Amino acid sequence: MLGEHGYNLYEWKQHLKHHINDNYNTANRMKTIETLSNTVSSRDFINCTEKRVKLSKHNLPITGLSSFPGSGNTWTRHLIQQMTGLATSSEYCDRSLLNNGFPYECSTDRSHMIVVKTHETKHYHSFQKLVLLIRNPYDALLSMFHITEAGHTGKPDIEKLKQRCDKLFDQLVTWFISLIGNTINEFRGPVYVIQYDELKRNMKEELKKLAVFLDVEVTPRDIDCTAKLQEGNFHRKANFTEHLDILQNVYSKEQLLTLRQVARFSEKLIQRAYGLSLNIGGQVEELLF
Repeated sequence: MLGEHGYNLYEWKQHLKHHINDNYNTANRMKTIETLSNTVSSRDFINCTEKRVKLSKHNLPITGLSSFPGSGNTWTRHLIQQMTGLATSSEYCDRSLLNNGFPYECSTDRSHMIVVKTHETKHYHSFQKLVLLIRNPYDALLSMFHITEAGHTGKPDIEKLKQRCDKLFDQLVTWFISLIGNTINEFRGPVYVIQYDELKRNMKEELKKLAVFLDVEVTPRDIDCTAKLQEGNFHRKANFTEHLDILQNVYSKEQLLTLRQVARFSEKLIQRAYGLSLNIGGQVEELLF
C-alpha cells in the first residue's frame, strides 16, 4: 500500500518514458572544470588530532544512516565520528572497516552509537530516526562499480568499469530510486536528508545542521577539526577533469540521459514527501550536459 506521498516503480517508468529523449550535449565546459579543479579549500591553521571513538555514556535514539552504496556512507560516518567522538556501527560488519577507523563496526550495542549504517530499508524497523544520505547518481553508481571491481580505494581500468556498468546499470538505477521511494513510504520517524555533494562543498555548515538533527553538542573547534581531518581511510581522491572524463567514457549517452532523469525523479519524490528542493544532479550534471 502506498502512503500519502506514495511511490512505485511504474511511476518511475512513466517518468523515464516521457523524458529520456531530452538532448545530451557532449561539449565539455572546460573553463568551469578548470575553476573547480584549481579551487583550494581554506582551512584554519589549528592543531587537530583524530578523536578516539567511544560509546555514548547514555542511551541515544537508534539512528540509521541510510544510503545507496557508493554514496559516501563510510566517509560520512568518519566525519560524524570526528565531529562527535561517538562510535558508529553498521548492519554489515565489514572487517576491513573494523580495523581502519571504525572500531565498533560490528558492535550490536546500537543504543550507544550515534548512527548505524545501512543500504536497505529492511533494517528500518530498528531505527527511531533516520539520516538519508543522497549522492548524485552519476558518481554514486560509478563508485559502486569501483567498489565491486577494486574495493573502497582501488582504481580499476576504464574497460572493467564499462563492463560492470553495462551489467549492473538497470539493477542499480532501480535500487537508487527504490531506496528513496521506500524510505518515504516505510519510515515513519524523523528523517533528515543530507546530500553528499553539499557536504563536500559546504562541509562546516552541513555538519552543524546534521549535529542539530542528531541532538549532540559540538563546538566550533569540533567542526573545524572535522573539516581539517576529513579524508579518513576510505575516501578516494580524484582530479575533477579526469573524473569527468571517466564518467563520459564509462556511461553511454543513453545511460547519462537516464541518470539525469533519475536525478529529476528523485528530486520530485523528495519535494513531494519532505518539502525540500534539492539539486541532486549537482555540478557534475551541469558539466555533463
